[in-house]
Formats: sequence, C-alpha cells, structure tokens
Amino acid sequence: MATIPTLATILREHPGEPLVLLVRSRPVGDQLLARLAQEGLSWANVRVATPLDLALDLAVPFLAARGLVPASGAQTLFLVDRLLRAGLGGAWLLGNGSPNRPAPSDGLVAAVHRSLMELRQHGLEAASLDPHAFTPPAKGEALREFHADYETTLDSLGLVDRAGLHRLAIERLRERPAERRGTRYLVPVET
Repeated sequence: MATIPTLATILREHPGEPLVLLVRSRPVGDQLLARLAQEGLSWANVRVATPLDLALDLAVPFLAARGLVPASGAQTLFLVDRLLRAGLGGAWLLGNGSPNRPAPSDGLVAAVHRSLMELRQHGLEAASLDPHAFTPPAKGEALREFHADYETTLDSLGLVDRAGLHRLAIERLRERPAERRGTRYLVPVET
C-alpha cells in the first residue's frame, strides 16, 4: 500500500506537528497507525478522525448554544420506524393504505431509512424533491411527504441527524475558515 510510505515521509518531515488522519472508519485509521508504529515512527501527534468526528467538532458548540442534540443512527432509524407505524408516508410506502394494513416490516423501515439518509446526505431537503424525478411520481410524492414529516419531527425533538451535522460543519467552515490553521489534515488514498 503506497499510503504507508507517504504517511511515514510526512511524519518524518513534520515531527510534533498536529496531524489529523481522516479515514472512513476508526479501525482503518488504527490499522494505518499500527503499520507506522511497526516501522518505528512516532505517531503521538496524529489524531484519527472520521468525517463525522470532524463535523461533530465543528457543529457541537453551535448545537449546544441552540439546545440541539446530535441524533445517532439508531435514533434516526427508530424515528423512521415510528413515523411509518403512525401511517406517515402514504399508501405508496405503506401498501394499500387500508386501516387493517400490517405494521411496516423491518426491511421496509431499513429501506426507507437508507433512502432518506442518502437524500439528506446529498443535501436534498423535502421542499427540493421533485416527485416527477421518480418513477412512478407517486413514490416521489410519498418520499417528499415522509421527508417533510421526518424534518418536522427532528426539529420538534431538538435533534440533528448526520446530514444536518455535516451541513452545519460546512457552514461553520465557511464562516470561519481560519480556525483550523495549524493542523495538517491527511487523507489516505485507498488503492
């Protein structure tokens, strides 16, 4: 892996400088640091972080000042389940819409949650969804309505999901780009 020699060179050239190793997961970062340690390099100045870690660093002070709390993935999944069980999402998501319909399956809840998180991670809010961009448009309308209910419920509970955290972090960086000077961010390239 070409990443290790590159990281080793950076550590040798910048001893003691604060470094953040940005990785997709902590175990990946820990493995990279273990490989560097095997080569006898000091990595005491290296902090392993994921994009979510960085977003939390930037967004938590903003959230605390407004009384908001970061929602975990389990909380957002539970919220989607609760909204579906309440009948939100319309007949398209829930089947025929009859009052005797069965409770949403775990698979449906997971699929709706995954779809909603993808839309939100790509910056799409409920108001910006065009039902006609979906096939059939009824699916798009159901997703837009469900998305709006999800956003409203998050707000009413004082929660911010991962997509919201990432948006807040980006806003904070745009407002104060100089705050992060002095730290070098390393992003390993996976081959």
